[in-house]
Amino acid sequence: MAPQHRSLARGTAAACTTMLAVAGLTAVSAQQDPNNVEDLPPQEIAEKAMDTTKGADSLRIKGSGRSDQDKIRIDLAVDKQGECTGTLGINGGTLRLIKIEDITYVNGDDAFWTRTAEEEGVDAQELINLIDGRWLKVPPGAYGAGDAAELCDIDALVQAFETYVSDGVSKGGETEVDGKPAITLTKEEDGTTTNTYVATEDEPYILRVVTEGGDEPGDLTLTDYDKPVSATAPSSEDVVDGEELEQLGGAS
Repeated sequence: MAPQHRSLARGTAAACTTMLAVAGLTAVSAQQDPNNVEDLPPQEIAEKAMDTTKGADSLRIKGSGRSDQDKIRIDLAVDKQGECTGTLGINGGTLRLIKIEDITYVNGDDAFWTRTAEEEGVDAQELINLIDGRWLKVPPGAYGAGDAAELCDIDALVQAFETYVSDGVSKGGETEVDGKPAITLTKEEDGTTTNTYVATEDEPYILRVVTEGGDEPGDLTLTDYDKPVSATAPSSEDVVDGEELEQLGGAS
């Protein structure tokens, strides 16, 4: 693939990874047995919540936030095998994402491809016409594949939330998140207040993280712990290989 269009593919995946900057979560548990986590000191609650959440075989992250002045939306289901499926949004553009084994497929709307084309210095309408509503296939080893793999890495996604429950949290009151009892952990730093809600029934999963103030406010939920991720590859006629992007601008 020509360097310019390798950069385009990479830029597409890089736009996806900005979602990792957004903070927040909500969880679903199958049982309703008290776990008494609320009786622990705040840092022990935080450590137990992170360990439990890291141990999930799969989960779904959904919500919105802001990163570097970009408005971000995410609704993504991921599992320990690195498979994922969902929708990402940035500043009004929307991207659908599917990853199965080592192959990633992305399908953007016109607003997303226009933004991507502008960032990579190619003609937006030419790119939109070439893709023609199809899924762009990103194979392993291709430019941008590593970024897509990171986005679909459940361990990396969960690890990104650790900063919100690291040293300096205080324990707040008991509350509910979507009808589930929870204990609140609060961290204040550099003008930002983050409230992390940890389940007090069944497993002490993180239920939600809400960040207010600062440059990157966010509010996401994390659900569907340990539920299978239904990632299905698009049909071949609906797929465009990344090498076809060489057609843009008459590249060879």
